[in-house]
Formats: sequence, structure tokens, C-alpha cells
Amino acid sequence: MRLALILLAAGRGSRFGLSGGRTKVELLLGGRPVFLHALDRFAGVAGMTQRLLVVSPDDQAGFESRWADELRAADARVVAGGLRDRWESVWLALGALEEDVTHVAIHDAARPCTDPASIERVVAGLADYGAVIPALCVSSTLKRSTGDPPGEIHGTVDRSGLVEVQTPQAFERGLLEAAFLEVIEDLRSGHAHVTDDASLIERRGGRVLGVEGDAGNIKITRPGDEVLAEAILRHRYPA
Repeated sequence: MRLALILLAAGRGSRFGLSGGRTKVELLLGGRPVFLHALDRFAGVAGMTQRLLVVSPDDQAGFESRWADELRAADARVVAGGLRDRWESVWLALGALEEDVTHVAIHDAARPCTDPASIERVVAGLADYGAVIPALCVSSTLKRSTGDPPGEIHGTVDRSGLVEVQTPQAFERGLLEAAFLEVIEDLRSGHAHVTDDASLIERRGGRVLGVEGDAGNIKITRPGDEVLAEAILRHRYPA
């Protein structure tokens, strides 16, 4: 198996009020940017031959300039992603893979705390499945709210059988590319929507394996998340 990493970092993170065109994956945690922490988690993955960091196309040159030394040290190549949707960034990154890559792991750059053991479980699952995702049992009570009227609750959702899905999600390259090709025109026209990569496999009736996820694998989404992420990193990787 020849595995490539696609690290998605095209989101703007406007909630964080950063200056100089910087994004949330450039926030410093313990003096190191979020995206480099995410890359660090994959350092020991066997068979990984390529690392792609997908950034916003209007910031590619700036990002490469700001982090040239760090990217070189991490052996990571920056590629331009989509302007709007996640699937665009994944699709463009697939087109940048080296020819001999057989499998791909797709990860959110805003998840810097991923336990390497969780990554190993995902990669190991590729021995038997063409699509593998980390998942956690839902522990919170889920309610249904339609927004009509705003804020009113309309019932409790049965959470049995429900799981919360994380990244990295890993795939046999040909399987994921074929799944994209089947739905790419609908995605472009807005007639199809996917919120994660495994959804593409599910749409065509493919089998997806869920392996044990990592409760500490949080995604930095809102201000304050970076404080929790830094605490997790400090606990897991003490200086």
C-alpha cells in the first residue's frame, strides 16, 4: 500500500478575527501552528509517500510564503483547494496525487490532537475495506428542532445505532475517485450534497467500516476550541 495524506486547510476561520490573511489552522498551540500539529500526528504512519496540504486558492502563495521552512521540513506540498465546498478541495487534491498512490487518508487540518493509535486503526481497516472512518457512539441526548417556530423542540431522536464521525477517513484511491465521478455533476450543480467523504461511498451502495474514534480528536471550529486543543496536546505530548 502506498498511502497519501490530504490535509484540508481551505477554510477561512473568520470567527477568529486573525490578521494578515491568516486562517484558523495557523493559530499557534504551544508555539506551533495547528496544521503542523495535525501533520505531526501522521509522522509514523507506514507506507505514507505523499502529504498534500489543501489551502484556499486565493491564499496559496501567501500560505507557502509564510510557512516555507516548516512545509519543507514536514515534506508537505501545498495545493489549491475549492473556493466554497469541502468536496471541491478533496476532488482537486485527488488530481494532484502521484500516480503510484493506492490509498488516501483525508483529514481536517483543524484537528491537531488526533491520537496516532486512532490513525493506525483507520489505516489497518484498509486491509479489508475500501473505506474506513473513525466513529464514536453518541452520548448526548439528541432533540429535533425544525426552526418553526424558532427554537421550539419537536421531539427526541433515538440515538441507538447513531455514531459521530471524525477524520481521518481513509479510502482505496480508485474507489473514491469512481464515487466522485458518479456524482460530480450533481455536486457542481448543487443537486447533491455531502458533508463527509464516506458519504460518496455510501451513495453508491459501498461498504464503509467504522473503527473506534478518539474523544480527544476535537475540531477547532469556534473561539475557545483552541484552548481545549492546546490542553489536550500538552497532556498527550508533554515537553
